[in-house]
Amino acid sequence: IYIRGANRTGTLLDATSGAQILVSGDHLVFEDFSFEGGGANGQRVFVLSSNRESVSDITIRGIRSKNTGRAVHTAGGTSGSNAHNILVYNNEFLGVAHWNAESISTSTYWSNDGVRLVGTGNCVWNNTLQGFGDSITFAHSVDDSTIKACYAYRNFIRNSVDDCFEFDYAVRNCAAYDNYCENNRPFMSMDPVRGGHV
Repeated sequence: IYIRGANRTGTLLDATSGAQILVSGDHLVFEDFSFEGGGANGQRVFVLSSNRESVSDITIRGIRSKNTGRAVHTAGGTSGSNAHNILVYNNEFLGVAHWNAESISTSTYWSNDGVRLVGTGNCVWNNTLQGFGDSITFAHSVDDSTIKACYAYRNFIRNSVDDCFEFDYAVRNCAAYDNYCENNRPFMSMDPVRGGHV
C-alpha cells in the first residue's frame, strides 16, 4: 500500500491539533508529503506498531516534517513493541529543540528522538535531522536479541541536545558511518549492557 502525495512541498498534512500517523500494518510506503505542526514535547509524526507487538517492511521517504517533537517512533522500551525492516531515507525532519544552554543542560528534549527504531534490519540514510534529543536511535529493548543489523549512514545531523546516535542495547551488526554531526552532546551512546555512555 502506497500513501503518496503529489510532491513534498505541494501536499501538506496539518498537525496543529496534534494529529499523528499510527502505523499498525506491514508492507507500507509513505512518500512525498509534508507534515507541519504539533510542536509539543514528544509529539510524533509516524508511530510504528502502535497496537501490535511488531510491524515490518515500512518505507518512509521524501517526507518533510517541521516543528515536531519526534519524527519516526517505535515504542520499544518496556512495552516490547518493535519495528523490523524499516527504511527511512531522503527525508527532512526538523524538531523543536534549540542548541542552547537550557535545552542541553535540562532533560526537557532528551527523549525527543528524531528517528527511533527498535528492532532488526532497520536503515536510516540520506536524511536531514535538526533539533532533536537523540537524532537517530536504535535503542531500548526489553529483549536482548531484538536490535541487530541496523545502519545509519550519509545523514546530515545538527543540534542534537542529547546524542547524535544512540545504540544502547544494540547487540550486533549495527553501525553508523559517513554521517555529518554538528552540535551534539555525546557523539554516540553505545552500551549493550547498562544502557549508558561508552
